[in-house]
Amino acid sequence: MYCIYMYIMLIVVLSHCRWEEAYPLAIECMPQEEVRELYVTKARELEAGGKLREAERLYVIAEEPDLAISMYKKAKQYSPMVKLVAQFHQDLLTDTQLHLAKVSALS
Repeated sequence: MYCIYMYIMLIVVLSHCRWEEAYPLAIECMPQEEVRELYVTKARELEAGGKLREAERLYVIAEEPDLAISMYKKAKQYSPMVKLVAQFHQDLLTDTQLHLAKVSALS
C-alpha cells in the first residue's frame, strides 16, 4: 500500500515537472537504475530541445554530471562546463582550462 501511495505521489510530482522533489519518491518505488534511466532520458530530451540548463539539473540529479559536462562541451558553452568540472572533477580543472585555452588560441 505504501509503495502504491508513493508511486501516485511520484506521478503527481513528475506531472508538474518537479524533478528534484520526485527523485526521493522515485528511489522509494523504483530500482535505482530505472530512476537513473528515466532522468537521463528526460535530460536528453531537454538537451535536444535546447534546454541545456534544465538538462544539466537532471543529469546532476541522476548522478551523471559527466553527461552534462559533455553536453556543454558539444554546445561550446564552456563557462557552465568549467563550473561543472570545478564542482565534480576538481582534479581535472587545470587540464580543462589549459585545453580550452589551446582551443581558443587556435580559433
